Amino acid sequence: MPAYTVAGEPIPGERGLRLPGYPGGTARAGNRVTGQFQLDGLGESLQLFAAAARLDMLAEENWQAAATAAESIEKRWHEPDAGIWELDDRYWTHSRLACVSGLRSLAAAADGPPGGPGHRQAARWSALADSLLASLGDAVHPAGRWQRTPQDPRVDAALLPVIRGTLPAEDPRSRATMGAVQDELTEDGYVYRFRHDARPLHKSEGAFLLCGFWMAQAAQACGDGDSRSPQ
Repeated sequence: MPAYTVAGEPIPGERGLRLPGYPGGTARAGNRVTGQFQLDGLGESLQLFAAAARLDMLAEENWQAAATAAESIEKRWHEPDAGIWELDDRYWTHSRLACVSGLRSLAAAADGPPGGPGHRQAARWSALADSLLASLGDAVHPAGRWQRTPQDPRVDAALLPVIRGTLPAEDPRSRATMGAVQDELTEDGYVYRFRHDARPLHKSEGAFLLCGFWMAQAAQACGDGDSRSPQ
């Protein structure tokens, strides 16, 4: 499952509480995530495993866990998912890109001396990453940037794969996405995740601070030290 309690037990479903919530909202306990499939979470996990491997901190049982996550991606990447950021099941571009990054990172970490943990699977993980990336032809907007899903043409600040090393900084899709985020999703130096509707950005949702950090990372990865880039 995508989430567990601190004791490793399943998270109960959502239920309302007889407590006042944020103005206009209600207080709730539990989380409906317990019934979701989140493909991108598998990719994010592989990136963490790969980071640990680079520091020589991945034990044999951890390599087995990483292999299990990679196998789950191989079996289920064709399915729609809710995604850690999303509300409903779709073919989210972010989810597939996260898996490409995780698989490539893990393969690079495992591609050591023959006989090492994960070495025999490194080529398989790399090939799977290539297959996922090839499948993303349906997620490229006519303007050359990434779009949220094959059916949703909106730009999304989560679609900056250059910060995870999924694609090189000079990749035209990355450059086009950065430009679109800068032009369409920034206001007063803040970055918004995506545009909900035709209203001004600040009318539908607050700025997403994490997206500002992503944009700064992407700018740095592309060699853009311009202080005007969103911070």
